[in-house]
Amino acid sequence: MTRKTVIVAGCAAALAARLACAQAPVPTSYSGPWQGADPPEGWTFSGLGVDPDPGYDGTNTAAKLDDADDFISIHYAAPAGAVSYWVKGLTFISGGVFRVEQSSDGADWTALAIHTNLPAAAVYLTHFPAPAARYLRFLYAERVTGNVGLDGISIAAYIQPEIGSMGMAGHVATLVVPESVPGRTYWLEHAETLTNQPVIWTPAYAATGSAAPLVFTNAAPTNAPKRYYRVRDVAP
Repeated sequence: MTRKTVIVAGCAAALAARLACAQAPVPTSYSGPWQGADPPEGWTFSGLGVDPDPGYDGTNTAAKLDDADDFISIHYAAPAGAVSYWVKGLTFISGGVFRVEQSSDGADWTALAIHTNLPAAAVYLTHFPAPAARYLRFLYAERVTGNVGLDGISIAAYIQPEIGSMGMAGHVATLVVPESVPGRTYWLEHAETLTNQPVIWTPAYAATGSAAPLVFTNAAPTNAPKRYYRVRDVAP
């Protein structure tokens, strides 16, 4: 049986070796070194092989997941806007499974991405965790042959969408959201009243987050009553 080495930031007790006892601030990032290194607060390294050198993001070395159930996990303290990383297959054969997962409690996990055919050249990928998630895990779930190379993991801060300004031209409303997370999906929704419970919100317009302000428009019928608006994050 393969012996695993689990390194958890800030935890000395054996029981704590399976649970992160500290939380990473958001944003957080790490680019190595990996095997045998002390991880940042809230990060856990389990079963990592000898670091591929050079790494994939231009700094230090990369992490190597070389056995089933090897993982890197992060327990973070606030909502995450996006998680990005470099990944490549190291003679990775189709049939293996590498998963990127999220969890709100560290026990029940759902997939952000499932890779079964990793590229031979490193690629940079981004996913969008749910605002309620507080854990991320990069897991070599099933190994056939070959390994997984991973590097440059970063978690960006979540930005709560807020309507910064609103203007009316006739019956057309224009609403501006000054800040958003690039790549996340946002919906403009409207309701005719806020007194009925539950409030019925109707989707009107979708936009993808970017570095520039988001601009939403909605043309209400000319005889429509007053409308209420909100912008909601619906991460893909």
